[in-house]
Amino acid sequence: MGLYLISPLGGREWKLAETRVPFTYSLGSCLAWSPDSTWLAVCDWAKDSPGRLSVFLLSVDSGERRRLTWPPEDSRLGDVLPAFSPDGRTLVFSRYGSVYKADLHLLDLDEDLNPRGKPRRRTFMEQLAGATPQSFTSDGRDIVFTAESMANASLWRVPVSGTASPERLPFGENGSRAQLSRQGNRLAYTVWSLNMNIYRLKLPVADGPTGAAVKLIASSRWDQIPRYSPDGNRIAFVSYRSGASEIWTC
Repeated sequence: MGLYLISPLGGREWKLAETRVPFTYSLGSCLAWSPDSTWLAVCDWAKDSPGRLSVFLLSVDSGERRRLTWPPEDSRLGDVLPAFSPDGRTLVFSRYGSVYKADLHLLDLDEDLNPRGKPRRRTFMEQLAGATPQSFTSDGRDIVFTAESMANASLWRVPVSGTASPERLPFGENGSRAQLSRQGNRLAYTVWSLNMNIYRLKLPVADGPTGAAVKLIASSRWDQIPRYSPDGNRIAFVSYRSGASEIWTC
């Protein structure tokens, strides 16, 4: 996959580098500008770890490429979704321990953007699918990120210092891909929803279905895999209406 640059005023683009980002991620999710706009943090496969993504620095001027992270062998997908702190001295990224489990890690950088020590894990989102796209607050003290489950997402906040646990924000239901303005007084994010309901359709003996399907069980989340009881009076089904996958009956 090619990485290209183009002026915000338009004109011809030019190719900066080639990357091997799998289709699991969009290329935009694996890019981050340094505060001075001279470097890009890019996700790519390393020769010694094919199939696991690492974070690299890429110089916009010279094309110099420098590796920043080394995901462990038990990391299924590796390191993705990098973001720089406002002063450029900290890099946050999501490290996937499995396909659906990710946590935020912080890597300190020196003035030349070389790693200082090893990344430190900042979240332990055991009950959710993972901590993904993130943004620093304007003072660099906190990170706003998305924590997801199979059926919903929400916005969270965690201090960089490690002095407190992540807390869920009182807004941003089904919110993801949050981005704070540089002044810190505006927050933009995506709201997504996937609604799945259970319908009932009467069947005649021989001529196929007749009439319209009627909504039988519904919520604002997933309701699926219905099963009638032997007497036909109750239905068991899987629902995410509480925020987790559970078996319900009605």
